[in-house]
Amino acid sequence: MDDRRSLAGLISRRRLLAGALLSSSALLAACGAPPTKGPPTTVPSASAAIPTSASAPTRVATAAAAPASASPTALTAAAPASAPTALPTPTPAISNIGSGKQVINFWNPFGGPDLVTVTEMLQQFVKENPGYQVHQEALSQAILYQKLPTSIIAGNPPDLAIIHIWAIAQFSTRNLLRDATDLYKGNGFTTDDFLPQVMNQLSYKGKLQGVPFNAFTWLCFANADVWKAAGLDATQRDPTNPFTDGAEFIQIAQQLTKDKQGRHPSEAGFDDKNVAVWAVDIGSTFQTFLSTIWQFGGSIVSDDGKKATVNSEEVTAAIQYWYDAIHKYKIAPIPVGFDSSTAFVNGGLAMWMNGSWQKNLFTDHPQLQPAVKPWYTPTWGKKPTTFASAHIMVIPNAIKGPALEGASKLTEWIANNSLIQARGGMLPPRLSLLQKPDVANDWEVKIVASEFEKIGRIEKQDPNITEIQNTFLPEFISILTNQKPLKDALKEAETRIQAILDREQH
Repeated sequence: MDDRRSLAGLISRRRLLAGALLSSSALLAACGAPPTKGPPTTVPSASAAIPTSASAPTRVATAAAAPASASPTALTAAAPASAPTALPTPTPAISNIGSGKQVINFWNPFGGPDLVTVTEMLQQFVKENPGYQVHQEALSQAILYQKLPTSIIAGNPPDLAIIHIWAIAQFSTRNLLRDATDLYKGNGFTTDDFLPQVMNQLSYKGKLQGVPFNAFTWLCFANADVWKAAGLDATQRDPTNPFTDGAEFIQIAQQLTKDKQGRHPSEAGFDDKNVAVWAVDIGSTFQTFLSTIWQFGGSIVSDDGKKATVNSEEVTAAIQYWYDAIHKYKIAPIPVGFDSSTAFVNGGLAMWMNGSWQKNLFTDHPQLQPAVKPWYTPTWGKKPTTFASAHIMVIPNAIKGPALEGASKLTEWIANNSLIQARGGMLPPRLSLLQKPDVANDWEVKIVASEFEKIGRIEKQDPNITEIQNTFLPEFISILTNQKPLKDALKEAETRIQAILDREQH
């Protein structure tokens, strides 16, 4: 296979923008970039009946058993929503840190709360190493995964970059990364001190592709003050198992959701066009979708990576769960055009599904302390599971000489100072640090560490993972926004993903 030709296929603008509705906004939010408020979107009327009481709905309790062939009436009968306007492309954050003569060009996908902690680390690095200056470019994920491989092929890559563990294969299979094995020798750390779930996915043909930067999980942040206003006590919930099942989640969520007249979705006259408090927001990123799919026993691609499996009973049940949550039980807004961070900070959202990197946001809003409670991702399906991942420091294969020396120096320093990551809610990736007070006693990070170990699942790698993500995510959103029936959207997603897999095998 010609690596240059196949990579061109990977990064072609047409494919990267295939999910024009979501590719930039969804991937941006996935790593802590500040949510961009989109234009208001009309909530389509739900054709499904609303429960008449707050008791656990039987529809949700049996959702896991829904056959894939059963096309939900609500999905087929509902009128299509107006196509949402694409969100603006984010502007990269560029900064020069330090004043040394040797410049380290460093690209990463951070933004918003987590960029604060990363910048603090770089400031400490240049303070201890005054001969260096770090030129930092914080890019949205959509831009990073287009720009980074292009720059490597063109011969002008950064000296050091951060990518996700799930993206390793799309670089390593095209021989774009430098073998990082030597970095684990004589630099104060060894492979057996890093999280095994991460290290197990970090090799390609016996060569380590990078060094872990941090690890993280998808969490449920609960605002105890909003719960209290609804007559509920969030502080009595077990943070490692906040709900017994998906039915209880719906039941409690209906008590948390209220319109501007104080009515709940289970009450006559509830106005879903004028909601004062939503119980939860699924968001427009893939983490909640994947967590739910895995909980219901589904997957996007088979374990051997050869077959698309998105059009299955399990995936159908998972997406149906969230469709019902939005349109039947009315506990969540449609996942486009809703500013979840603003709503959560201002008491308009009871539970916020987001990444552990949001810790700095809560620090910046002291009125939320101690109301914010970090919980494991709720169990909506059959088995507790949540999206987990890690960021990896990688050096492009063309980096040599002083540039390689600088990139290696920064990598070594970060690996040996990764405890700083806990300040921003990220998990230091080294086992020797997990029992340190900064982790073990931290109100949020201790939950992240436990969740990562107990129920965390890292997304399966694929040489074309970004293209696959940008295929299934818009189809899922089209279902929840009533633009496509569930059966049609999942069939379309599976057909397109299978074409991607077949292309790679040939």
